[in-house]
Amino acid sequence: MLLIITIEGIMVFDFASIVADIYSKKVLDTDLNLFGPMIFRIIGLVLGMILTVYGVILYKRYKKS
Repeated sequence: MLLIITIEGIMVFDFASIVADIYSKKVLDTDLNLFGPMIFRIIGLVLGMILTVYGVILYKRYKKS
């Protein structure tokens, strides 16, 4: 269960990276604009971490009952 939650967090981070790459290519017309993608990657990482922590809390609460 914990492994699934962690993988989910990593997947969110990867998805954010993919979105950032597409955004930089389509919207900014550059192959690698560091500023735009970095924001998306940081947001993705934070979201992934929040999801992971939330998942761990839910898992512990579920295990107690």
